Amino acid sequence: MNIPPLLTLGYWFSPRPTPFMPVVEWFLLGFFVLVTLAGIVVHVVRSRSKLEKLKRRALGRAGTAAITMGLCGLLLYGFYFEKTMFLSMRFWYIAWLVGAGLWAWSIHKYVTVTIPAFHKKNAEREQFEKWLPKKK
Repeated sequence: MNIPPLLTLGYWFSPRPTPFMPVVEWFLLGFFVLVTLAGIVVHVVRSRSKLEKLKRRALGRAGTAAITMGLCGLLLYGFYFEKTMFLSMRFWYIAWLVGAGLWAWSIHKYVTVTIPAFHKKNAEREQFEKWLPKKK
């Protein structure tokens, strides 16, 4: 692979980009199909699992992200395949990666920050409420 063209703006922003190698084309198509199928599988697992509500919600977010990003990737591949001017620019793959990264970061933040904070707040509330009188 020749690296210097990857570092030029013309490579990423050309309205009529040169075609990918056939291996890269098949990889992109397979990757986007696998991401979409993984999102569907995650949604099925989420609906059949007996996890707590917050973990199911995190799985739902991950599944939705995978389905959405997979379908957007397939749309990008379709634009590339049809050689649509401007919509087939390689820049859109970078935008797709940034969007997928931001979505993955928000899911990670939800799992590592929001869920533990909720559990901590819930434990503190239960600790406080154990001393309050209950209805009979």
